[in-house]
Amino acid sequence: MDLFLGLAFLFLVLKCQGLEFSLEKKTTAMPYTRSTCGVLLCVQNAPKDINATLINDQRDWPSQAASISSLKVFQIMTTSSNSNNDVKRRFLLASVTTQQPRMTRVSNGIKVDGKLDIREATLRLELAKEVDCQAEFVCEARGVDVEGTSFVRASHILQRPQGNDNHRNELSWAPGSTAYVMSLLHQLDAKLAVVGSIVNSLEDKMGHLKDTRTQDIQSVRNDLNTKTDRLEDKIVSLGKDVDAQTDRLEDKIMSLQKDLVMKTGLPVDKNGVNGMSKSQIGTETMFSNANTSVIKDSLDKLGTDMQTNYFNINKQIKAWQAKFSQTLDNASENRTCENSLAIADTLTGGLDSIKSFVNKKFQDMSFQLNATTFETRPFFDAQSLKENLTFRAELQSVMTELLKPKNCFKGMASVPLVSRQYTIIHPNNENDIEQPVLCDALTDGGGWIVFQRHSTGTVNFYRGWEDYKRGFGSLDGDFWLGNDIIHAITGAGLFELRVDLRYNDKSVFAHYKSFSVGDEKSLYTLHVAHYSGTAGDSLIKSHNGKPFSTHDRDNDKSPHNCAVVYVGAWWYKDCHDANLNGQWKGRSGRGPMWRPLTGDNGVSYSEMKMRRVL
Repeated sequence: MDLFLGLAFLFLVLKCQGLEFSLEKKTTAMPYTRSTCGVLLCVQNAPKDINATLINDQRDWPSQAASISSLKVFQIMTTSSNSNNDVKRRFLLASVTTQQPRMTRVSNGIKVDGKLDIREATLRLELAKEVDCQAEFVCEARGVDVEGTSFVRASHILQRPQGNDNHRNELSWAPGSTAYVMSLLHQLDAKLAVVGSIVNSLEDKMGHLKDTRTQDIQSVRNDLNTKTDRLEDKIVSLGKDVDAQTDRLEDKIMSLQKDLVMKTGLPVDKNGVNGMSKSQIGTETMFSNANTSVIKDSLDKLGTDMQTNYFNINKQIKAWQAKFSQTLDNASENRTCENSLAIADTLTGGLDSIKSFVNKKFQDMSFQLNATTFETRPFFDAQSLKENLTFRAELQSVMTELLKPKNCFKGMASVPLVSRQYTIIHPNNENDIEQPVLCDALTDGGGWIVFQRHSTGTVNFYRGWEDYKRGFGSLDGDFWLGNDIIHAITGAGLFELRVDLRYNDKSVFAHYKSFSVGDEKSLYTLHVAHYSGTAGDSLIKSHNGKPFSTHDRDNDKSPHNCAVVYVGAWWYKDCHDANLNGQWKGRSGRGPMWRPLTGDNGVSYSEMKMRRVL
């Protein structure tokens, strides 16, 4: 019973490591076939869906294999040394590696079948010799886990004779020593300690993130209050300016009124010229110097006409005065009744004529004054509309400057005033950027800084090292932001990567939880990890940890320059599974392709963007 529990416990420990090693005692007695005393089976598995493992149970993923580089089976032989001490040595029986992923052979009484691919490595050994079936074996697996860390795992099988006196010749099979089991337990404890440390670190980072977010929110509130105060001050200043211009307008109108009085000699009441109120000539509006000149000329003409009419009236009155005097002189010589009546008639007719003449002249002057008012009022109204539009435009500019985003951050899509997908963020005291960047404010919560767009073919992406270092293109079209600024941004914190693609009218994406680009000394080496999405992973296996290459700086592992062969610039290995900076509409891997999605064809749209997570 204890033996069974020990076997079960050891199986569970090995299962947690993803490495399975077993020996099945077997006897083959078929005619014309090899006799077999046992079958050794060693299997190293990687998760069928690494991404699902990460999402569903993140506590297990550090022990999982992301890729397997080799699987080997050794036989442990005990030999005697000169000091009469037994020495154990390992002898390789079979192996599969990435260089030799298949093996089938028969040698020294052992038939070997083996295979290796990215998901699983298997070695099966059929043992024909009884001495081999009683031997000690070790299975060893090497590879890289999902964290990108190299690992070596081993499983051990030791056979020893068991039984009572009646069955001394029978063999039973037992697992390795208790010490090995304890070693595995220690390894498991160490891994649990690492996981605990990671959890504690994540809790500390979450607390720091919460504090930082609280400070950011308070900073935004303070900045909004400051800008609101500035806006109120500006509005008060504009109101004072309007009042000053109104006062200057009233002074100018009073000056015009005085000029009019001086030129016409007509009376002026307390509200304006000849009873015309200030509201009739637009004192509530503002006007420019040009309009003032037009109005002044019109009023000057009106004053001249009135002065002429006043002169004509005086002339007419003086003429009638002379005629009246002559009539009186004639009457003094002939003082008959008939002459007196004639003189009275003459004087009455003259006075009526003068009255009619004066009334007509004043009617003409009133018509001219009304016409002048009608002509000048549109100038005041037009200037008032112009000033209102100017004030509205200035106020709109102030509000736009106040409310537009000053930083690109996750969660900005929930801000009510953010309605456009893309906005340009300029360098300021609130961000760490050195030049304007394009911010995707809506996708998946927003906050993505776009550093690559390839969508029209109007920009040539087949460029040299210096162009990719500084960047090229336009933020409102196709562009590459520049390796220097990509490194500067990702070096200031922890960032994630999103790649949006369109192929055959279908939109997909690839997301990586970890993303950074090294500096120029490291040749702008790419670092990505932890894929999820709908486009398939094209970066981790072939491009993670690789330097950047252009047609004039060959940094790949291929004997040829991949940038030249595939007409692009990328983090090539030998050569690529992705080539998003490739030739527009290029074929046979030369276009902007993403192999799991397009094969060797090119996408019709690509956009690469990064977002700060801490």
